[in-house]
Amino acid sequence: MSSVSTTVRVPRWRRVTRHVSPLGWVSLTIVLLAVAVMVAPSLFANHQTFTINMAQRLKPPSAVAWFGTDELGRDLYSRAVYGVRLSLGSALGVVLLTALVGIPIGVLSGYLGGWVDGVLMRVSDMFIAFPSLIVAMAIVTVIGPGLTNAMIALALVWWPQYARLARGQILQLREMQYVEAAGALGARSGRIMWLHLLPNSLTPLVVKMSLDVSVAILATASFSFLGLGASPPSPELGSLVTQGRNFFLQAWWYTTLPGAVILVISMAFNVIADDLRDILDPALRR
Repeated sequence: MSSVSTTVRVPRWRRVTRHVSPLGWVSLTIVLLAVAVMVAPSLFANHQTFTINMAQRLKPPSAVAWFGTDELGRDLYSRAVYGVRLSLGSALGVVLLTALVGIPIGVLSGYLGGWVDGVLMRVSDMFIAFPSLIVAMAIVTVIGPGLTNAMIALALVWWPQYARLARGQILQLREMQYVEAAGALGARSGRIMWLHLLPNSLTPLVVKMSLDVSVAILATASFSFLGLGASPPSPELGSLVTQGRNFFLQAWWYTTLPGAVILVISMAFNVIADDLRDILDPALRR
């Protein structure tokens, strides 16, 4: 008798989802909810966001006002909802802008090498040599405070990280046989870089982007807290924390609850980045 072995084919989505931790599912739910709030905040707010009611000034959290009210009687929960839109939107904008600047520079540097690599990497070294947040604060001080200027400043000081990471990936991949084969078949350098090398180097870059979203949320909130980012009456989360610190002893919720929103969203992106690394990196799969 001959034994016949059968191989059960596991669906691709099952192979992917089994690397997601229980905390990862919770974090994914939080992130999807935050994105929904960012896209359509009016669906989650109670439409009393900017209504001033001094009779309800600094009221504690209740069934009517989940996060309490601020010094002008405005519903703090609704303001935090619109704050998520500003904070998460600006963080995603910073990461996207940084990647769009840094990744192409890293690809060009790693593939072309020579003097191009030397010039681009020395420029990146100039930015890396100084603390990024300090340099970003200096840039915002020069060009003027504001959330948009804070985003530009962060992108200017963060792009070398992406350039370095992309360059390292390209240096490893450009010696692969499929790259040599593409060159032998007459593929131009641009096609090799953007259609062969870049797609195969995205794994660590995507993980870094997802991780940097949380860093960008904290950074933009810090800029607002220091008065260099969004300023009142903007409901950006960092700005809400700044406004609430003057009333902390009598209204703890004013600073604490918007700060908790920043913490929860940032931690959710960190957990997702960790699980995403396990999914995308074959060496870490079990």
